[in-house]
Amino acid sequence: MRILVDTNIVIPLEDSAGILDSSFSLLLKLSHANMHTILIHPRTMDDLDRDTNESRKLSMLSRIEKYEMLEDVDPFSEEVLNKYNIGDKKDNDNVDNAILAATYNNAVHFLVTEDRGIHKKASKLNITSNVLYLQQMVDVLKRLHPTEKEIFHPNLQNLSLHKLNLMDSFFDSLKEDYDGFSDWFHSSAAEGRKAWINMDMSTEQINALLIYKSETNEIITSDNKALPEKAIKISTFKVGEQIRGRRVGELLFKTVFEYAYKNSYSWVYLTIHPEKHDFLKDMCIDLGFYSYGTDVKSARDEVFIKQIGIQDSVPQSISPFEFYRRYSPSIQCQNVTKYIIPIKQEYHHTLFPDNQAIRSLFPDDHPSGNTLKKAYLSHAKLNQMNRGDIVLFYRTGDERRLTTIAIVEDYFISVDSNYIASKVAKRTVYSLDDIVDMSQKPTKVLIFRQIAHFDNKKLNYGWMIDNNIIKGSIQSITRISDESFNIIMEKENAKNCTDIN
Repeated sequence: MRILVDTNIVIPLEDSAGILDSSFSLLLKLSHANMHTILIHPRTMDDLDRDTNESRKLSMLSRIEKYEMLEDVDPFSEEVLNKYNIGDKKDNDNVDNAILAATYNNAVHFLVTEDRGIHKKASKLNITSNVLYLQQMVDVLKRLHPTEKEIFHPNLQNLSLHKLNLMDSFFDSLKEDYDGFSDWFHSSAAEGRKAWINMDMSTEQINALLIYKSETNEIITSDNKALPEKAIKISTFKVGEQIRGRRVGELLFKTVFEYAYKNSYSWVYLTIHPEKHDFLKDMCIDLGFYSYGTDVKSARDEVFIKQIGIQDSVPQSISPFEFYRRYSPSIQCQNVTKYIIPIKQEYHHTLFPDNQAIRSLFPDDHPSGNTLKKAYLSHAKLNQMNRGDIVLFYRTGDERRLTTIAIVEDYFISVDSNYIASKVAKRTVYSLDDIVDMSQKPTKVLIFRQIAHFDNKKLNYGWMIDNNIIKGSIQSITRISDESFNIIMEKENAKNCTDIN
């Protein structure tokens, strides 16, 4: 956008003797960061030229040379001046009219001024939505470019690349596999690019890393296909051998998906070497990525893309679980059963470490907290859950509230502790001894994928009683009605549910 600033905006911005109000600096910061052009009108020079303080005038005139000058714009015609009664013979009014004419004639998108006289004329001209006070302009830019929401997980840090040590041995294999990796890393750091990393806090050595960047409508395949709207590109992904099996790679992907959803990205994508990284490719497909073509730069790597929400037409025959896998965090909420599942606070802390009222400085090192796919064991009376059913986890004990929504991937009953352990290892809070003890009688095993955490702390026991969602204490897996589920999602203001009929 093109933003024209009046003299009363330029002077404070360039007055080195005064203390600058934060609104002025925010105007420049938001404009420059988002590629908007700040302009001054040629007639602003007339305003400055009338300054009787010669030293200040010369200083100011030299400073404003860094701004782009608005090209010549036709002044108001006599017809417009007379129709709106805005004509005047005074020099400063002539300057005001010239500046207003640029806005009226659509030479700029916005005029920013603190001059109340100009605002009164803008009202007569019916262009008040384009003539703004400084704070109004800052508010507009904030709304247009909201600060991206951060994602918290105790096992990850989100750091700028310039803070990472490229000499860390973690990067050795990347330097060997990719020519020019060091130069690319340095240039990416200079661009302000960031990464999610898992670090050994005792040695400050990197265990896992995901470097990402934001793109819009970029051509990404050799046959010139683009991803419409905003996308996150996973530029570099690596999990060190020393932490393989702790599901940190899954955690990194889970974090990217949550970040993309909360910040209105439509896609996540990455490129994979066709003869390497088979495990990464399989994991991506399981998480809903699909092949989109050959990379535009390497003409060798395969591009895999993941939709965040629905970006294309949905097949009518798609199953609820497949719908989630492809379009997560969107879910198909009709024709599936909904349940509330109680979980003790100590197990909740381990299974959902990123959803705690008090964030711990000492992360729980249990791998189940990293996973997108998790497991829950119980002796509930419920004998069947269907793939694609929806579960809401209820934290008992201290908080007594709904905290997390998830989707059923599998549900089975077994007394074979080894079989159960083979299915849920690394995905459950239970140890092998716990599993052996539980399997002394038929044990219900729920494997689910975490969709999202609830932000609304008011989804508590008392609220559910008041709204007839439950009738009494929640001691076991409890089925709820579609109406009750809808009340919960409305209270949470959740947008995940999609009707595809």
